[in-house]
Amino acid sequence: LTDHPALDHGIAWSTDGKKILFLSDRNGHEDIYALESDDPDHADLVQAHQFKVKQISNTPEAEFGISFAPDGKRVLFVRAGKLVSMDPDGKKEKVLVDDGQVFDYEWSPDGKWLCYARMDGSFASELFIIPATGATADDPARNITRFATYNGGVTWSKTGNKLAFISSRKGNAFAAYVLSLQKPAGAGASTTRD
Repeated sequence: LTDHPALDHGIAWSTDGKKILFLSDRNGHEDIYALESDDPDHADLVQAHQFKVKQISNTPEAEFGISFAPDGKRVLFVRAGKLVSMDPDGKKEKVLVDDGQVFDYEWSPDGKWLCYARMDGSFASELFIIPATGATADDPARNITRFATYNGGVTWSKTGNKLAFISSRKGNAFAAYVLSLQKPAGAGASTTRD
């Protein structure tokens, strides 16, 4: 798909399968590039025989962790510890999280929420949830781990009501934890399970 002496890596497939975003140091620093079909007979990327590559970011700070929203309309990545959102063509860039050092994140299955891991100045990390459009005064970032140690490697359940993550809690050993995001049911209410 690519034929360049630079390091091309960190791919993310678009949800429609027509585009791949990837990272490359082709211009001396890690930037985001788009790969699409350039084959007039095959618009579908997996059937194409010719491809075009377009650079869609150009900053001195390295980027990593590219992913498409579940609906394919937005892309997230991390640049210089900040969680950044943009359109798949590189336009309408918006910093969603600019405090601390973000090193991991995950879209909720419905694409409405983000969970991210942020390192603080004491080298501890916590998990936070924000709306996919960014935190607001009415819906601020919510710390969901509240345990000042390592918390990362986050992933949502398919139903979106649980998060699994890696944490170092008991004797500094790393273990997997599952956190329910549902409020406990009130008296007489029925509950459902995954």
